[in-house]
Amino acid sequence: MKRFHKAVRMLLTVSIVCSCFQVVYAEESGGVMDSGSDRVTVWDMSALPDNPGMEGWAGNTRDMADTSITGGKVEVLSADGMGYDGGRALEYRYLDYNGSLYYANGVKLYPGKDATAKTHWYGAEELWFWIDASDQALNGKMIELTLNGNIKPIIGEKYYLWNNGEKTECTLPSAWDGANYARFQIGGYKGWVCVPMSSFGGTVSRVNSIDLYMQPDVSKLPASLYMDDISIVRGSGAEEPCPCPESVRNLWDMESLPIEHAAGGWAYDSTPNQGAGISGGKVDLLGKEGEGYLSSRTMEYRYLTPGDKAWANGVTVDISRHPMEVSDWTNAEELWFWIDATELTNGDKVELGLNGAKPMSGREMYLWKNGEKETVILPVAYNGVTYARLPLGGYRGWVCLPLSSFNEQFETVEQLNLYIQPNTDNVSIFLDDFRLKITEKEDTEDKTGESFNSDIPANGLLLYTDVTKRHQEVKAFGASGCWWATGIDKDSRSQLTDELISLLYTDEGIALNNYRHNVGGSMTAGDGPTDPWRYVPSPLNADGSICLDNDANSYAVLKKVANLSGISDITLFMNSPPSSMTVSGKTYADGNAISNLKRGCYEAYAQYVIDVVEAFLEDGISVKYISPINEPQHPWNEIRQEGCHYEPADAIEICKLVIGELNARSKTNEALRNVKVSMPESAKWSDYSYVNSIYKAMVRDSEIAPYIDHFASHSYSTNADQKRGVARFINSLSEEALPLHQTEWGNSESEPAMGISTAVELGRCLYEDLTILDVESWSWWLGVSKYNYSDGLIYVTDQPNDNTYKLSKRFWTLGNYSKYIKGYTRVEVDESLMPDGMYSSAYVSEDGNTITYVVGNEKADNSTFTFFGLPAGAKAEVYETSSKRNCNELRGTMLASNGYEVPGKSVTTFVFRSLNTDSIEKPPVVEEPEDPGMDLAEGSEVFGFEGIAPQQLVRPEDHEQPGLLFVEDPSLNGGWAAVPGSFALNNLYLAAIAEDGKINGSKELQWHCVKSGGTSELMFNLEQDSMAVTDWSGAKGLQFSVDFSEYGGSALDTVNFYFRLTEMDILADEKKDDEVWTLNGNGSFWLEDGNGGWEEHILFGNWIEIPPCYSGKVRMMLSRKSLTPVTWQSPISGELELADVASVWIGIANPAFAVDGTASIDSFRILTENKSGDADIISVTSPNGIHIEGTNLTGSVSYETEIVTIDVIVIEKASWKLYGDAGCTAEIQDGTMSLAVGENTAYIKVMTENGTMKVYSMTITRASDDNGSGGTGRSTSSEPAGTDVNGTTITPSAAVSNSATTARVSGASVKKALENALNSAKKDGKAPEVIVNVPEQSNTAAVAITIPKNSLEEIEKSPDTLLTAKAADIIITFNDPAIAEIDRNSKEDIVITSGKAEISKLTEEQKMQVGDKPVYSLSVTSGDVAITDFKGNVRVSIPYTLKPGENPNAIVVYYVDGKGNLRIVENSVYDSVTGRVTFTTTHFSVFMIGSNPVEFEDVKDHWGKPVIDFAAARGLVSGVDKGRYQPDRAITRAEFVQMVQNVLKLAEAADIAEYSDVAADQWYYRAIMPLKAAGLLQGIETADNHFMPNRVITREEMAMILANAAAWKKLDISSGELDLSERYKDFEFIKKDYLDEIQTVVKLGLMSGDGIVFNPKEITTRAQAVEVQINLLKLLMGT
Repeated sequence: MKRFHKAVRMLLTVSIVCSCFQVVYAEESGGVMDSGSDRVTVWDMSALPDNPGMEGWAGNTRDMADTSITGGKVEVLSADGMGYDGGRALEYRYLDYNGSLYYANGVKLYPGKDATAKTHWYGAEELWFWIDASDQALNGKMIELTLNGNIKPIIGEKYYLWNNGEKTECTLPSAWDGANYARFQIGGYKGWVCVPMSSFGGTVSRVNSIDLYMQPDVSKLPASLYMDDISIVRGSGAEEPCPCPESVRNLWDMESLPIEHAAGGWAYDSTPNQGAGISGGKVDLLGKEGEGYLSSRTMEYRYLTPGDKAWANGVTVDISRHPMEVSDWTNAEELWFWIDATELTNGDKVELGLNGAKPMSGREMYLWKNGEKETVILPVAYNGVTYARLPLGGYRGWVCLPLSSFNEQFETVEQLNLYIQPNTDNVSIFLDDFRLKITEKEDTEDKTGESFNSDIPANGLLLYTDVTKRHQEVKAFGASGCWWATGIDKDSRSQLTDELISLLYTDEGIALNNYRHNVGGSMTAGDGPTDPWRYVPSPLNADGSICLDNDANSYAVLKKVANLSGISDITLFMNSPPSSMTVSGKTYADGNAISNLKRGCYEAYAQYVIDVVEAFLEDGISVKYISPINEPQHPWNEIRQEGCHYEPADAIEICKLVIGELNARSKTNEALRNVKVSMPESAKWSDYSYVNSIYKAMVRDSEIAPYIDHFASHSYSTNADQKRGVARFINSLSEEALPLHQTEWGNSESEPAMGISTAVELGRCLYEDLTILDVESWSWWLGVSKYNYSDGLIYVTDQPNDNTYKLSKRFWTLGNYSKYIKGYTRVEVDESLMPDGMYSSAYVSEDGNTITYVVGNEKADNSTFTFFGLPAGAKAEVYETSSKRNCNELRGTMLASNGYEVPGKSVTTFVFRSLNTDSIEKPPVVEEPEDPGMDLAEGSEVFGFEGIAPQQLVRPEDHEQPGLLFVEDPSLNGGWAAVPGSFALNNLYLAAIAEDGKINGSKELQWHCVKSGGTSELMFNLEQDSMAVTDWSGAKGLQFSVDFSEYGGSALDTVNFYFRLTEMDILADEKKDDEVWTLNGNGSFWLEDGNGGWEEHILFGNWIEIPPCYSGKVRMMLSRKSLTPVTWQSPISGELELADVASVWIGIANPAFAVDGTASIDSFRILTENKSGDADIISVTSPNGIHIEGTNLTGSVSYETEIVTIDVIVIEKASWKLYGDAGCTAEIQDGTMSLAVGENTAYIKVMTENGTMKVYSMTITRASDDNGSGGTGRSTSSEPAGTDVNGTTITPSAAVSNSATTARVSGASVKKALENALNSAKKDGKAPEVIVNVPEQSNTAAVAITIPKNSLEEIEKSPDTLLTAKAADIIITFNDPAIAEIDRNSKEDIVITSGKAEISKLTEEQKMQVGDKPVYSLSVTSGDVAITDFKGNVRVSIPYTLKPGENPNAIVVYYVDGKGNLRIVENSVYDSVTGRVTFTTTHFSVFMIGSNPVEFEDVKDHWGKPVIDFAAARGLVSGVDKGRYQPDRAITRAEFVQMVQNVLKLAEAADIAEYSDVAADQWYYRAIMPLKAAGLLQGIETADNHFMPNRVITREEMAMILANAAAWKKLDISSGELDLSERYKDFEFIKKDYLDEIQTVVKLGLMSGDGIVFNPKEITTRAQAVEVQINLLKLLMGT
């Protein structure tokens, strides 16, 4: 800051001098204003060039050539000695009046041209400047000053001058009569000017220009004005103190930043070679004085203009080049920094990364506003990604960003990544004062050495291995020498080259054995990329000869690698043909997506390829593979790198030509016989148009198939589901599928990302490719990179003599595989019980003595698991890549019998040597439910074409029919658009809605192929079609009809049919948004097989391949397995929701054979689950005694029964109606029939929800008068003789007749017993109970007890009263709801009958099932009405004597269901003390008692044998395979939910959102979803809608489910208080969220803990879980 003092100046010409805008001065001293500490100089003029107007520092205010500076009318100069303190000032000299254009003589000053100036005026409240306008030509004149070209002073506002040391307030006058802005009346004045920013209308964040204009006395020209020391004063609240705690340490204060454009390599483009960023002049990065915290030096990221690649304008700061006060980030918890983003608008976001890692959306950061801390939830950067950008637009102040916001563990940070994308040009953000909060943690023991896991107990998170299930031999791992081998000089940097080769291809590093050598295509200067690393010379000379030394650097690397002993595979690959053979004359295309290889050069190119191979072979290089094509689907039309586009047919043709040339020459050159062609190196497995079509051609073409030994592709942009689809496709084509090679992957979408997160991501890609695709060779992209991309394993610079390098964590993660499993065969592992976020695979050596596991942990937290089934004493070497370690160092050995704690974010290799792998125990066999496949029933039609008028769809204007939209193919036309202006189905098709269609004779869509090439689609908007159905709830699949009989094609051809659907999701604000789903290559579709069945086919990518000439129905599943959200739209919910389907999309490919062909499409129907396969009647409950045989129902009633109400029980989700005619047209309302004497016939029609229908005939015979027995009516009899009432027990007299005992109770006795029961209940607090006890009579098989109707009503009116009937040693107790249901369905007295049933009345099949088991019949009748369904519980107790050898826990009760099948009553319990079997039922039937033992080998001597035997006998649990239960294995969340569902029997859930990780095709889906619908899983779900079914369940999670079940069952838990803190010593370890639930289950006796501890975090074994399950079962029996 300058020191101000008075100066005497000699004025030789009439002039104004303006020097240095300056901060407000608070007081005057001797004519000098002292601004105080708040003054900030923004431009002091000392760095002005001699002629600013000629050097771009100033210009015209108006774009007029003959005015101002350009017209020579005015000048802008620097004037030494004319400034305030005698220094340099800016001179604005007025030379010529310029006649009528006088108004255009203003000048525009650009302070930003001065690196020392500050253009960021955030918080300025006052503007100060020194001016000398004392030139006589300016006396009385006004001076105009404008900011940013349009911010002018406001008429009537204030400014201040100083005269003789006195401050003078002035009012801004109008610039001229009628003007709407002001000028300053300062002509003749020399001194300080203070202007409140309010006089300009408010604060201005950035000042890019200052306009000056004066209009001097023209008679006194030339005239000058001088300005100096422009300053601002910021308000008192402009800067808040740092709120960080004392534990925060200084990291980087920016004081070392140079005040210049990113000099010295300290910053560079995040996305280079795009003509954007710093190198493209679109952004700038520089140190800036005075703009930082407390006006210190700061880093300015200036966004100049977006250009055409705004996404590439990110910058990376190499902070390793600056002095950091902290280098170790290991214990860092928070990153603090100061930012000024006030030039951004609210809503603008700042992308900030560390080492390429970015914070994740949904995490937190903290801001400070007005001294208050504000928590901000990080929003997603943009749709389609999960990482976040920081919403800092408009904010200035401190930011606290927890490092937990990153999915990364930082040890050191070398890069700071920044990106903004503002709405306007030329804006900046300023960052300053980076700090770290570091928490010093106690040093935890870092376990290493021998058996370092010996103190970790084994747990239930098991990794199973089945060495008998063998997959591919893993032959090779590699990386390419592309670019780096060419770019690193073989002479000046030979030491570096040798070290890199050793690291990549020997045991000193990661021991890769596959080297991919790039054969360049550039033949002359200018025909390839400008980057010298990417300009790869071709070995082809102009005369046609081959010279391998044309690319001398690269060839030198190849020869060194080839001489290493461990190299088994050398691949030559070509990104582009030689430029002499290309259309563009370059190694990239000139903007077209056509093949750049000249059509006439195909054969010449094939010859050249083999010429190159022969040259390398002759020079001693053992070439194994030649790859003439690379990523053929890309256009390769930019100068960035070599490449050439090929259509699939072109790629196949080149493959044939290369193979033909190879075979021809191999007849005379034996060395060629060992060379194979590697094809097609597709950019991604998921590009099915290349992968599937080329693969099929390669394996089926006799000219190709014999000469290839693998299929090659890259793994970019392909997820696990898509890889599964590819694997299924390949396995479907031949019994011995062609081996797969993954020949390139290297995520190059962001900064280098040296840390562990991207290393674990690489581990995941390797795992998927090895275990899903079964690749036998896997290669990374660039072994070495100099680029700011995430594309290298090792990073170097391009400086000539720099031999330094950096190893990424991904380098070592690749080593976890490449160093330890080459030559090994992959074996099957079962990961179902492994912790979430982990992946694992296993590999066995050729001699069978070594097994190696690679285990990755993607989570930040450590996870513990246990190897299952390895021999006793098995010990592994452990090689770990984590934030702390690299896999080349032995961590120590571990014991397989113990648990192992895997570090968060790590990949670990376990090598078990000297081990007989055949001795590894196999995993248990889990029997999963059979996939129903296409066992679905046709539902309603949801979309046809009846609602669309017949029309020819030729031009866009023909698409006006409501519900019909035209859609372009996104791959050809650059985006989705409805009704574009010039397209009619891409001019490829004619489409029509036609009458009298071929399929059903009704309207249909007919699709006529005009020419081949490309695909279009029609989108049908169901919401606008009145005949379409948008609610597809309950749909499991979709069926539609096609006719391709006239679309052409031969037996080997197929037609691609495209299908998409759009469903509407309801957002949080209850608005709707559409989610588009397309076909998923992981699914299947079905075609009719011609024999009434369905044939399954695999979905090939995102289309259905329909055989040519096929005519029939097509079926597909509506599930995540067959449908996936489209990639061009971010998923809304990621859940397929069918309640609101908005549109369907239809498209058909047009191969050449289909030209002039026509295909038809019609009738889209939903498919529903076929639960029974038929529309069955289970039973007729009214009238009583109806017999069902097939579809004929017969029965009889007494003469007194003149009217009956028909009541029928049908299968689940079916309905029925009663009709008077066989055609089912005359419905009998209310199901009431009037009966004549004799036969009366009606018809029952049963309909399932999926449309299945069946009609039954029912004949009821009414007896004649002389055969009738008469009705009983209501009982009015007096007290029967011998009736005794003792307390609550009634003992009626009984009569025996025909081996049956009958007893009748009177109303009076019931009234008395009920009164006693109610009184007794008040005393003891138990439910009142009326007991009818009929003493046992000899020689009777059954007992019938009659209770008056009005007596039953009295009992029913007494809440919670029980009714118990004891007869023939059978005890039957009805609860309150059951009594109410009996009362509701009875019109006469009630008869309760119990006793042994006549086996003779059973069917022969039933007799065989029953054997010698005792059989009992229980019934409740009222007149002719049998009441079988009680809507409540009936508890039954029957005596049973164990037979010799019978297991009491295997004694169960069976009943006969409506279809005559025997079913187990799961809650039946045998009590050895009482000798009775007790069970609870809701219906009466025929019951029998028997033994159903289920034996398990591994529970014979186990403590849990009684409960396991009990549960297994009732089908409540099952073993893991034949004869084994695994009682001590930890139980998973899914398994426990299944056990609870086996007890509760909850109905299937409908219309409920599924969990993200619970797929409908998984065995546990039918258990989890009903419990979710009932709310029983609340409290253990994750916030992001995951259930984690395969995670081991903890005891507190079990308690949550059980307590929810108790609440759902409305169990009474009010009695008694329980203090968990007193009962359990581990109370403090119980999570607060679970306290109430644990108290509930303990009070109910469902769980108890282990003595004085509850063990809330402990796992539960399968035996312990059964004990809890039985507790729940027995508890519910009493309800």
